[in-house]
Amino acid sequence: MAPAKKKQRKKDAVTNADWVYAMRKWCDLGYDENPGSMKRTVFLDSEMSGPRLRNCKTHQNLFSIKLNSFKRGELENTNVRRQRKRKYGAIEKKLVDYVHARTKSCAQDKCALSWIRMKTKCLQWANNLGGMEDFRCSDQWISDALERNYLTRAGGAEDAGIKVQPAGMRGFARKAVKMKTAPT
Repeated sequence: MAPAKKKQRKKDAVTNADWVYAMRKWCDLGYDENPGSMKRTVFLDSEMSGPRLRNCKTHQNLFSIKLNSFKRGELENTNVRRQRKRKYGAIEKKLVDYVHARTKSCAQDKCALSWIRMKTKCLQWANNLGGMEDFRCSDQWISDALERNYLTRAGGAEDAGIKVQPAGMRGFARKAVKMKTAPT
């Protein structure tokens, strides 16, 4: 049986980045404080909303939802179509920040980041944050978190010294991450 092909994003699909642009424009122009000055449907139909948003029922219905999440600061400026609330999003954000910090310091000290170190740090953060007693930090969770944040491609994890296992090697996660060593 042939492996399933990964779905590719449609070129004209509306992403969160498009919604963030439109919501910033809507608020910057003052339409939020004075709703009578321009209807949302007219805004969606105009060029001010961006090239991908249009005046259709789907975008009209999503407008209020996206505007409210933008006001709460929950709408992220990413190139994804749908944004999910992650149960351990705070830990994932700390992990991504930690990997980026290690990327910068790796260039200087040539000491890479190990899989076990990432796992230890995540468990430590979960303990410090509280309310996350059920967090186990499996190897699969780390792998998925790195992949969601594009740290498995060239220029991401490899530059930080992280060797993320290929999809078929998920069971061997501890062995798959190899540390770069300083030249002797």
